[in-house]
Amino acid sequence: MAWRDLQEGRPHKSPTPGVTARAHSWNNPFPSVAALRYVYHLAPKGLSCADLADPNINAGPFSGSGRPPADAFFYSMVYWSLEGRPDRMDLDHNGIPCEALYDAEEIEAILEGGPVPLYIRY
Repeated sequence: MAWRDLQEGRPHKSPTPGVTARAHSWNNPFPSVAALRYVYHLAPKGLSCADLADPNINAGPFSGSGRPPADAFFYSMVYWSLEGRPDRMDLDHNGIPCEALYDAEEIEAILEGGPVPLYIRY
């Protein structure tokens, strides 16, 4: 499985020609946009905010289960963005996905550029 390959440091070949990754390159303190796109490529598509928070659904690094709420909100925003900003994750169309699942203070801290999780967790 691709997630296990990355966790254990084995190269994983993406279906995208010429793209290969190793875990150490994705666990650096400043993940690149390319790294986020790559792990998104491995994640299930079409998930809802509730799916990302569900401990029974493996959404890879986008899973909110077991994360501090601010981290979970941050990665739900990343997933939403990489999904193309779907309405299913932003029901009131205000540009803030999954806001019903998190406290306003946590959302505000992230949106104001507050501390964000920098490590991609598998």
